[in-house]
Amino acid sequence: SNAPAGTPSAYRSAHANFQGMANAVICGDKPDWYTGQMIDSPRFNKQQARDEFGTSRWSKWVDSIVKLQRIIDSSDVTDQFLWLYDDTFIWQQISIEQAMTPRRNGQLARQFDKPERRTWRECLRRTAVALRDQGMPTLNYSHHAPMVYDKNKLQQTIDLFRPRESPRAIESLYGNHHFDAEQGTTTGGWLSYTCQPGKAWTPKSVPIINVGRFPASVRRAVRDRFREPAATEAGGVPDFSG
Repeated sequence: SNAPAGTPSAYRSAHANFQGMANAVICGDKPDWYTGQMIDSPRFNKQQARDEFGTSRWSKWVDSIVKLQRIIDSSDVTDQFLWLYDDTFIWQQISIEQAMTPRRNGQLARQFDKPERRTWRECLRRTAVALRDQGMPTLNYSHHAPMVYDKNKLQQTIDLFRPRESPRAIESLYGNHHFDAEQGTTTGGWLSYTCQPGKAWTPKSVPIINVGRFPASVRRAVRDRFREPAATEAGGVPDFSG
């Protein structure tokens, strides 16, 4: 993600604000401050993406699939688990039950057959095309809020769509594959984004915040809100503003 290196604040936010959370496992590169359960998964980087796809633009999406496959294969993670990115903060007290409600944000693509210039929009378009070709809905579940997966169902989605070889947005592949059309709700009032560089940001009254970038105003807000170390931090981190 774009989180400053070694920042434990997203992890702290989950410990502070998820009601009923049993345990947490980090999948990725081990942070120096972390002493809890760990699944080692080095980042699928841009050079690897260039070698495999001829472009670096798909590195983030392949990295997610690599990590999710390792989670599926790990006995340290329960058959049903909540997936959370490290630039997403649980800003208010919410229950696991609330987090498990499928949430979507409109349709994935404005157009199916004309490639998009922006990588994110192009990834969503390709996801929509893959779903359409399977006769499935094309709703957008890829919005950086928490996503609850069932390991067996997630493996079915990976086996069907092969997103490791053909990068796609896994949350939307999974959601449209396994959720009923009438199941869940929209992201309205649930999620806030802070991706505008150079603009001051004031914390919003929403349960989930996806930071995307870390301008000074965001760093201050995060630092002030999540000062208390989690139990699995090595002695705590006095300043984690990046």
